[in-house]
Amino acid sequence: MGESFPLHCTANGKAFLASMPPQDLARVLAGSLVALTPRTITDPAALALELERIRADGIAYDREEHAEGICAVGTVLPGLAVAVSVPLPAQRFYGREAELREALLGWAVGCNRNSAPRSRPRGAAGGSGSARRRARAGQNPGSPR
Repeated sequence: MGESFPLHCTANGKAFLASMPPQDLARVLAGSLVALTPRTITDPAALALELERIRADGIAYDREEHAEGICAVGTVLPGLAVAVSVPLPAQRFYGREAELREALLGWAVGCNRNSAPRSRPRGAAGGSGSARRRARAGQNPGSPR
């Protein structure tokens, strides 16, 4: 906990980078892309291609770019400045990318649906017409009639 990692070599970091406006992305990537493993993308042009793919697919991968033996799948939650990833051992990742992609994107859609504002059902707190009528009539909505 409390540790931070470069955005260019993690699944959630790359998903977040792909969601950024171009001017912000250029500022963030102005420095060098540090290699944490032999698989880390350090070439700006290669990273730009990867970010284009992520924008098109909605999913980012970390294929042992941050830590050897660890891979991850990541995405951004639509409408929120939140990126999430699911890391797992490399031997459980390779060959399952499509399955992991579908599971994470399905979860993200569910989160987005659950975080959308909802109208209150009739009779719910603040939504009851009879409580408002009693309040206008001078009755305390919580008191017996």
